[in-house]
Amino acid sequence: MVDEFAAKGFPLQGQSIRNHLMKAWHGHLKALLSEANWKESKSIPSEEDYMSFAEVTAGLEAGITQTRYFLGSELSEEAVSSREYSNLLKHVSVITRLLNDLASDEREIAEGKLHSVSLRAIHGAITTEEAVKEIRKLIDSHRRELLKMVLQTKGSVVPKACKDLIWKANKVVGFVYNMDTDGYSHMAEMIDAVNAVIFEPVIMPPSNKKDKFSA
Repeated sequence: MVDEFAAKGFPLQGQSIRNHLMKAWHGHLKALLSEANWKESKSIPSEEDYMSFAEVTAGLEAGITQTRYFLGSELSEEAVSSREYSNLLKHVSVITRLLNDLASDEREIAEGKLHSVSLRAIHGAITTEEAVKEIRKLIDSHRRELLKMVLQTKGSVVPKACKDLIWKANKVVGFVYNMDTDGYSHMAEMIDAVNAVIFEPVIMPPSNKKDKFSA
C-alpha cells in the first residue's frame, strides 16, 4: 500500500514521499504495539503515557499523511517538518482520541478497559462524571487552538489546503464521535447519514426574487 501511494504521489510532488509514508505507518504500528503491551501488563499508566500512544492509534496522523500529498499542490519539506504542522496533527489527534474515549466510556469500562476518562478519574481521585466534564473542556480547548492555527496566515508555512484537510478531518470526527455515541457501534445510523448526503436531493428554499425573465 505504501509503495502504491508513493508511486502515485511522486509525479504530483516532484519528489519521493515514501519515507514520509513509511514514518507515519511505522509510528502507528509502534503505538499499537505499545498499547498492546500496556494492556497485556495490566498496569495503570499515567494520562501522559496513555496519550503518547493513544492519540497515535486514533489513526488520524497516518490517514492525513497519505492524503496531504494529493491535494493538488506541492507540499514542501519545510511545511511537513515544521512545528506548526506537528501541532496541527497533535490537536486533531488528541481531539479524536478523547472523543472516542468519551463515546465508548461506559462500554469500555464494562469490558475492563482503561482510557482517558477512567485514568483521569483514578489519578485525579474524582468521579467519572467529573472526569467527563474535564475531558470535554480539554476537547474544547484543543478545538479552539486548532481553529486558531487553521485560520492563521501570518508566519504560517503549512498550505491552506493542508490546513483545510485537517479541519475537515476534525469535523468528520465530530460527526462520528458526537460525545454521546460513536458511529462504529451504530453503523446503521452512520450509513443512513452518508447515504442522505450522497443520494438525497438538496431542497432549496423558494426564492423571493422575481424571475428576471418574467413580465
